[in-house]
Amino acid sequence: MDLRDEILGIKDCGEKVITVKTWDKKVLVRALTAGEKNDIWDKCTTISDNDAKVDSGKMMILTVIASACDPKTGDKIFKAGDYDALKGKSSVPIEQIAQVSKELSGGDGDAIEDAEKN
Repeated sequence: MDLRDEILGIKDCGEKVITVKTWDKKVLVRALTAGEKNDIWDKCTTISDNDAKVDSGKMMILTVIASACDPKTGDKIFKAGDYDALKGKSSVPIEQIAQVSKELSGGDGDAIEDAEKN
């Protein structure tokens, strides 16, 4: 097997089971793939007059949709169509899941915090 095949065969997206206290449920949170992260940034960023703005609330919800999984099956819990329903949920569990996903995905929070300041 060559190096390319070895690298492409590595499972490099981490995951972690957490307890979401607000919901009293265990959730498997998976790291975002490079493609998922890029898609979320594209959907949450608007550029006008050379000024980029990021909708951090939308980013959190899309991150939850992409990364929250059933710990028993590994299947994603939410679908894209659940976006509006998740907007109506408490921000506490949404932020908790998004934060864990961000940590697993190699983010330290600076990118979202910097975006929120702009």
